[in-house]
Amino acid sequence: MRFFKSKYQAIFLLSLIILTCGLITLPKAWGQVIPVNSLNNLLNPVDDSVIVQRTVRLDGQELFQITAPRVSEDESRHPPINRRVGKIENRLSFVVNSDFDINSLQIFYKIKNSLPVIYAAWEGRERPYELMTVTPLDAEINGIDSETHVMELIPIIHEGIIQAKLERKPEFLQRQLGIAFVLLLGMSLITGLVCWRENQLKNQWKILSENAPPKPLNPHADEHTKAFISYQKKIDFNKLQRQAAQIFKLIIGYTVFFVILGLFPQTRSIQLILSAMNSLLIITIIFYICNRLTLIFVDQFITALEDSSFLVANPDVSRRRTLRAYTLTRAFKSIAVVVWLTIWIITILTILEVNSASILAAGSLIGLALSIIFNDLIRDIINGIFILIDDQFAVGDFIAVGELSGKVENINLRITQLRSTNGNLITLPNRIITSIQNFSNGWSQVDLTLNVDYNTDVDQALQVVDQVAQTMNQDPIWSFYILEPPRVLGVDQLDHSGIGIRIFIKTKPLEQWPVAREYRRRLKIAFDQHNISIGIPQQSIQFTDSHRINGATSEKH
Repeated sequence: MRFFKSKYQAIFLLSLIILTCGLITLPKAWGQVIPVNSLNNLLNPVDDSVIVQRTVRLDGQELFQITAPRVSEDESRHPPINRRVGKIENRLSFVVNSDFDINSLQIFYKIKNSLPVIYAAWEGRERPYELMTVTPLDAEINGIDSETHVMELIPIIHEGIIQAKLERKPEFLQRQLGIAFVLLLGMSLITGLVCWRENQLKNQWKILSENAPPKPLNPHADEHTKAFISYQKKIDFNKLQRQAAQIFKLIIGYTVFFVILGLFPQTRSIQLILSAMNSLLIITIIFYICNRLTLIFVDQFITALEDSSFLVANPDVSRRRTLRAYTLTRAFKSIAVVVWLTIWIITILTILEVNSASILAAGSLIGLALSIIFNDLIRDIINGIFILIDDQFAVGDFIAVGELSGKVENINLRITQLRSTNGNLITLPNRIITSIQNFSNGWSQVDLTLNVDYNTDVDQALQVVDQVAQTMNQDPIWSFYILEPPRVLGVDQLDHSGIGIRIFIKTKPLEQWPVAREYRRRLKIAFDQHNISIGIPQQSIQFTDSHRINGATSEKH
């Protein structure tokens, strides 16, 4: 398929794509892109307020928050608040990694340049180590003065350093390793149970596969079609359970891994990074589950409607319910997947705090680009919807589209696939299906015109034709396929090939061809028994001026 019919169209679409990408990546504050400087930015996204706050952490544990006014970024494009958080966290880590007795640790403050500065001192260090400066804004955001805020921070910092120091001791690490071992053991047991259930489902799938009913040659035979569709539903449900088991194993493994990372101070920062992505993972899992449940609901809903008259265009023709239900189920499932995927993308963009105006603008541009690129695809989808609504044909019908004909093997909102009589698979875009001939919607009919010789007794021929048809209608085997007594219409034509006798035989869908073949076989035997000859095309040749021709012939001799 050629999407771009000219270089100007290609340039236009490329410009739209570039502009769309720019709008999506554009932050809320035009011209103020705040990059990620620490883990705090992942968990505390930038807002539009005048005051910004960030959390100071030690080994991934939250200690306190600091505050700063929102200002423009420096040349390195790192916000000052992030630089300040990074500096405090590095100094706290330096103290924790220093070799000292925890009983000698002292945290205090001094006034420096009219601001309280917090220091750390311990035995073996010559002079106090500066940790941070407490600004008036840090205290005002909490509704207290600076010295009171400092007195609140000192025990928090002291306890945090002591805790981090204790977590680095071998006794603590051994205890955490024991907890991690128990978690891994529990995960192994649960995973083993899930694998056992998964093996059961695999064995059930093998049994279902071995006992699979043959695909009905005639989809309009209700008992065979329903059995085959019921088998397909069981296979789909088994596949859903196996997929759910695999997802559950992944969730259990990820959860245990996430918890174990939080047990050790050396890996807690990795847990912090993963926690920033947990919401995306949870949203993805939720939408996947919702999509699967929607597919199950579609199966159950269409099955419930299958026994009602809602799905039947003609109430007298109920054998099409199963086929149309099966076709609608496949189409609705495709629509459900597209809808949930669209909602998931919008939700992810919202969680990532992409500007709503940017989303709308980007969506408009993307829609314009897609409408240009996939113009034919949109026409396919629209025509496919009308095909399903109008019940023009369903899977299993035998149809003709122009000069192409075959049995419908697959139909969705984009394409229709036919299997021709010689076994070729024909794929047709739905947009080109403007007029069709359906040979199997509701019922079919044998339409035969039989030519007999001009010398035949017409009344006798009509009696033989009708007698063979009625005898076939009373046959226990063939009467199942014949819906009404055959009708002999009489002499339909007189031409050079003989006397044309026409007959109609109403049959079940797609049974007109085998019924016609059997009827022709029986009629040939009956014609032979009654000495009725088939009409033979006749042609008269007349010669004029015969004497001249004879004279010319004698002269040559």
